[in-house]
Amino acid sequence: MQELLNKALSGFADNGHSLFSPSGASTWGNCAGSAIGLHDARRDDPDNVPSVEGTLGHFCLEVCLSTRIYPVDIKKAQVQPFIEEVTKWRNGVLANKANTAKVRVFVIECHRRFCNADFDSEMVIEIAKTCRVVYQYTSQGYELYPELRVSLELFMGHTQCDGTSDIVLIKGTHLIVGDLKYGQALAVFPENNWQIMLYALGVIAWCISRGIDIDTVDLAISQSRIDNNLWDVWHTTYHQIYNECIPKLKDASVKALEVLAYPEKVTKDHFNPSEKACTWCHRRHTCVARSRFTQNILLEHYRKLDPLQSTNWKPDNPFVDCIDSAALKDVIQAKPFIIGWLNAAEKEADRRCKKGDTDLGLKLVKGSRRRSYYTTQQPKIIADIVACGVPFSDAVTIKPKSPAQLDKTNMSSDVRTKIRELVKTAEGNPIVALESDRRPAIKPLDANQYFKPLDANQFFK
Repeated sequence: MQELLNKALSGFADNGHSLFSPSGASTWGNCAGSAIGLHDARRDDPDNVPSVEGTLGHFCLEVCLSTRIYPVDIKKAQVQPFIEEVTKWRNGVLANKANTAKVRVFVIECHRRFCNADFDSEMVIEIAKTCRVVYQYTSQGYELYPELRVSLELFMGHTQCDGTSDIVLIKGTHLIVGDLKYGQALAVFPENNWQIMLYALGVIAWCISRGIDIDTVDLAISQSRIDNNLWDVWHTTYHQIYNECIPKLKDASVKALEVLAYPEKVTKDHFNPSEKACTWCHRRHTCVARSRFTQNILLEHYRKLDPLQSTNWKPDNPFVDCIDSAALKDVIQAKPFIIGWLNAAEKEADRRCKKGDTDLGLKLVKGSRRRSYYTTQQPKIIADIVACGVPFSDAVTIKPKSPAQLDKTNMSSDVRTKIRELVKTAEGNPIVALESDRRPAIKPLDANQYFKPLDANQFFK
């Protein structure tokens, strides 16, 4: 194993993260081929504004839990011990040549906010929600270990799957492992979530080294910015987590190390494209295996949707509903993967065009123009429009800020409570999802519940 590790690690710059960290388990755990080019990815993979904001949110949470305070109470004295680490993170983002100017400016602003203990109101509110839940546990006698560095060597046989758990709470033989998700793009759930399960195993290994027995485990995801999904908990046990993770992920990590150590021996068998494996893979834009897999999906589903291939098709009436339900389900299930592949291809084309690749037969052009007034001159523009004879009520639209915009403003808790009483939350438009989706199904409406049968004779009296 040590020889394999040395070979795989040769030439890698240490960026403070394991090669196959728990956060990337859905990728390397499903597809060993994703390890190809990992060295370049660690150096050149671009950051984005949501990821930078999420990192700042984690730093804010770490300061709070380490000092047992809420975000609103953070002062410069509390952030001082963390400034060196935050500055190192900022410098790393700035040094990445793949990052856009927007990301560079934003990370400088985030660094300024942190050093001045000047977090925006939305972050103060959302991080406080997680703090409140954690402090409820500590008031019940749980010991809190924030940002606990954990090693999985006991279970994986090497240290290249180690990571840092955001929140660890222990009381007796009960363990709670929490993970903060500050983003809003994708809802995450704790059930059978490899990332947080690996964190839990790392914490259990840490407990074993200290003579602490763990029996029951709660895995929690704190993602309050998505439908107020605060502290979603999965009750499980050490044995269930072990059986779900280690048999598969231990072998998967070794295969990924072999891909890194001996890229010349990689075959198509090392690749296993899927929605889980490809969503965050650094090679998703250019992976041949993914392209071929997607093409096969398209061909297969087009065949299934072909009316001539359906057993329900009738030559005398070709317009009947002859698409099989199973075929429709397969298409819906494959939709995210196919769209993701198309988006990835477009991003790669965009990257190559910006790089100046002239052999593509593609080019960047200006998109559709959008008309807007110069923001800084709006009062003058309004006055000029009114001076032209347009009534003020026609020149200006007056409306309140959205609830999300108001949440970002500074206001007292009493005022915020009163405003929330004025806000209504409408259900989203129905969308098609698989049966395995956690959201409850919408029951079809029964017209008989809303309308009484009519007596046709009433209309002909």
